[in-house]
Amino acid sequence: MFKGNKISLVIPAFNEQECIGTLLPGIPGFVDEVIVVDNGSTDKTAEISKLNGASVIYEKRRGYGVSLKTGILTAQGDIIICLDADGSYPLTVIEDFLKLLTDNEYDFISGQRINLNINNAMPLINRIGNKIISCLINLFFGIHLKDSQSGMWALKREIFNKIAPASPGMGFSQEIKIRAWLNPDIACYETNIPYDRRLGGRSKFNRIQDSVTILYDVFYILKEHYGLLQYKKNNL
Repeated sequence: MFKGNKISLVIPAFNEQECIGTLLPGIPGFVDEVIVVDNGSTDKTAEISKLNGASVIYEKRRGYGVSLKTGILTAQGDIIICLDADGSYPLTVIEDFLKLLTDNEYDFISGQRINLNINNAMPLINRIGNKIISCLINLFFGIHLKDSQSGMWALKREIFNKIAPASPGMGFSQEIKIRAWLNPDIACYETNIPYDRRLGGRSKFNRIQDSVTILYDVFYILKEHYGLLQYKKNNL
């Protein structure tokens, strides 16, 4: 519990046996529920997660977004924190996220990695791609995000249905932020967090395939957003 709130941590994982056993023991004691969503792993990700006290959900439908949505909808916490299983996101900032949510009445907090990119953990080409996509999102939607692709965020469970992200893949990260920032009833904040190299294994991010999917999702949300705006305007 944290200031009277039950805390859930959701971690999507696919073949992360080299990382998950190192990551889980460092989770702060005030986290009430740890959910690892095993997305079809063929290694010992699930077994290691269970040995370290996590609840494991098996999601057969492949996709980063599918895994996250399944975990979030299963979580019972008042506040839900999401991060990747590779150990690149710092567990130490979980408390900072929670303080921002509880002390400042924010509903959604997103971690911004660009300013604290430790050991050049994010390759230059990824930083450039992230910057371009974030700039396009800001331009198209009139919001301000420095790191649209960050995989660590926290939200109050009660607002998730208001956001209703649907992307099954990597575009989920940006979609949940775009929809949160566009919703006038949701108070959002982006805060700097450290970002380090993954603890082991190989990244699952496919630069070409996932980048194309991410851009497709941006334009899909854009079409939907302005289509809805036009509909409202025509029906005033």
